[in-house]
Amino acid sequence: MDTLAHTIEVSEPSLNFAAEMRQEAMEKFPPLGPPDIVTVKKEHSPSYGKTVEQTYYHCVRGYDVSSEEVVSAYIASLVSSGFRMGSWYQQSSGGRWQIQKVWYRSYCILSKLDIVVTADFPGSVAVCGLDADGNEVEVTPDTWKDCFLSAACRHIQRIGEAPIYPCMKVYDLFADPTLEEQMLTYALDLQEKWHLAGTSRAYKHEGDRSEGGCADSRIATTIYEHFVSQARFQQAVDFFKERASKRDPECAVHAARAYLAQGNVPAAVELLEDVLKQLPNSKFASCVLLEALSSKGEFEEAGRYYESHKQTVESDSLAVINVAQAMAKAGKFGTALTILNLAEMPTPPLDPLLRELIPAKSSKTTHEYSKEKLTDLDAARIMALRLKEERRPGLDKNLNELPAKMMTETDRAAYNVLVTVLEAIGWESVLDVRSKCFIMREDVEKRWKQIEDEAREAERGTDGDAEEEEQPNAAQGEQNGHGASTEDSPEAGSSMTVAEAEEGKGGTISEEELRPVILTSEGLDDEEPNELSISNSPGPQPSTANKVSSIEKVTNKRLCQLWLDYLVMTMFEDLRCKREMMAELRDKEEESVPLDTIVKETILTGGDWLRRAQLSIRLRMRNEAISCLEISRQLYEKKSKLALAVHIEWMDFCVSEGDVQGSLEQIASVVNGLYTLIPHTRRIASVNQVRTAVFGLVSKAGLRDVRAAVNDMDEKSSTRIHPVLLDAVNWHVHRYDD
Repeated sequence: MDTLAHTIEVSEPSLNFAAEMRQEAMEKFPPLGPPDIVTVKKEHSPSYGKTVEQTYYHCVRGYDVSSEEVVSAYIASLVSSGFRMGSWYQQSSGGRWQIQKVWYRSYCILSKLDIVVTADFPGSVAVCGLDADGNEVEVTPDTWKDCFLSAACRHIQRIGEAPIYPCMKVYDLFADPTLEEQMLTYALDLQEKWHLAGTSRAYKHEGDRSEGGCADSRIATTIYEHFVSQARFQQAVDFFKERASKRDPECAVHAARAYLAQGNVPAAVELLEDVLKQLPNSKFASCVLLEALSSKGEFEEAGRYYESHKQTVESDSLAVINVAQAMAKAGKFGTALTILNLAEMPTPPLDPLLRELIPAKSSKTTHEYSKEKLTDLDAARIMALRLKEERRPGLDKNLNELPAKMMTETDRAAYNVLVTVLEAIGWESVLDVRSKCFIMREDVEKRWKQIEDEAREAERGTDGDAEEEEQPNAAQGEQNGHGASTEDSPEAGSSMTVAEAEEGKGGTISEEELRPVILTSEGLDDEEPNELSISNSPGPQPSTANKVSSIEKVTNKRLCQLWLDYLVMTMFEDLRCKREMMAELRDKEEESVPLDTIVKETILTGGDWLRRAQLSIRLRMRNEAISCLEISRQLYEKKSKLALAVHIEWMDFCVSEGDVQGSLEQIASVVNGLYTLIPHTRRIASVNQVRTAVFGLVSKAGLRDVRAAVNDMDEKSSTRIHPVLLDAVNWHVHRYDD
């Protein structure tokens, strides 16, 4: 009977397995670190035989870790709940289970160390810090501030959910409003160290970050996202403009971003211009200004600003993407793709600790609510994310892997540029524009192979002419000089004009473009940018970079980056899936078949239709998204946990559309589903996803209209949503007084 009450744990294959893996992986932690981990050492004393020790672990996120006392309180609550029968030791006929020791580990992203709180039973609590080498470090008050701030950032970014850490308990850190102010105070106290957390922005070089390293740090970005995700734009402005910018003026850029999210573009532009007066070389401010100009519809002005500040802007990938989006909306599709190709995509960070923990996560203890309809809220939340982010075997093969699930936020922003171009000109024209703008990587080698063949033929022809001219005379030489055709000269025949290069169609270079071009490993002179010289000497083969550079100068095209080629292929897969989906839906529509019949006849699962809905949303197909969500909901109608995932997706979609009635219907479905699934003893006053959705709806439609719509709902749903409306007033959500 080793199971703790209210807690599912992983049984470790060896003593302190998770702690050892965590220590080894510390140098390679993701930027914000992993969730907190709690290890419990238990001892089993059988009635007969030798005492056995065993360690277990579970993960924690969203708990207050601001001091030794608070962490000790968590350990005390864990132990006081005890085993399933309600004691920290469990006596049975087979022997006795007893808790011997508990370790609570929390990672500090600024100090790059783990704070370890160790509790021995009975009796003592000790605290120490461990760096990546395993050396003990003194824990100071600033270390505890770092610990709390780090835990808050992980909670805001929902670290540990996608991918999913095993046996994770999630708390609502900001259920107490004072803890939010505590996070902001600690953040300001440690502002000079924000740069140590790194940045989530994609820069071309390490030295391209903001001057102080504060404004573009993960700390600043996470705090901004915390406010904006809850539509609390004014609080974001107050924090970054009035408080954080005192030490670093560039932090005011986040206040401008909040103005943009609120829809107050003039205020954002005015603030950004003030920042650029103080910091003319601010890449971050220039990036957001480009976004603001695009939001105002001033696409030409955005293009001019980009040209005049190209040296500053090009190092920031998000700025480049903003310019490309503006050019796409202005109808300059070739320019949009060319600029987009200048961006650099960040590589998603790996998590070596999770890789070690996953194989053992199947060895779980039994939960005391295992016979209930659902173990706890985390199960519903994790199920929703699993359907959203992870592919499971046996689903619709036609959907393949849908690589969009692997995209970073920067990838998604770049993909949106392609969607804008696609909406305007169609897929065939997208390929046509791509072929006019870029050289594809596979075409470089194909062209170079043909170049080498032509070069060998030219060399053989030159050797034959040399043998015939062993005894030349002046007259013959003059005759040969006038009789030589320009077509026999590789230099003359190898030059290609830009106009000829622009005539290529399709996704690869046409056969007409694959003319013999002799490239050398030497750089080209500036005086002859469109001509290539012949190298008859058997020197070393030019590198791939030199091949590409030479071809780019001839064709006036750029090499298409691998990540952009990947996004184009992702769009191709998306469109293929869309075609199959639309064919099925249109056939049913022509036959006037209702959705209920499609639900009965479809061979796909609800998860497949949910992915089709996400595909439709990605491609901005509103009606198709609603149809797919409804089919998925009906397929999962009797499977409450899976239906919850559909309702959460539908809720977020309706809120983004500003649909008050549809949003409230889905919010009510989510709330009612949670109340049905969660045991009475574990119910909580509010759910984070529901609160975020209601706050977003209030910011779009105003509190008065939302409240009127809630009053028209049935009594049960209205009663459950009203407290969240009161939270919107308490937190001063945008338009709470409207």
